[in-house]
Amino acid sequence: MNRILTSIAITGLVLAGAQAFAAGDSMSQAPMTHKQMMKDCMTKQMASDSGMSHKDAMKACKEKMKMRKDSMGTENSTPDQH
Repeated sequence: MNRILTSIAITGLVLAGAQAFAAGDSMSQAPMTHKQMMKDCMTKQMASDSGMSHKDAMKACKEKMKMRKDSMGTENSTPDQH
């Protein structure tokens, strides 16, 4: 009887620990850094156009990042009201 209760208790703890570990992973992801976003963008650019050079991919991605930054700045700004 003691062995059965111990087995059930250990199984419950293992399952609860696994669930807590899985839930913690999704919450611990940090936002991507600029460097990682550039790397991902360049990978996508070069995959979509096999003839694209590294330099051209970098230029295209820098433009995308600049446009994204500019659009974020205009969304957050408020017009002056006199």
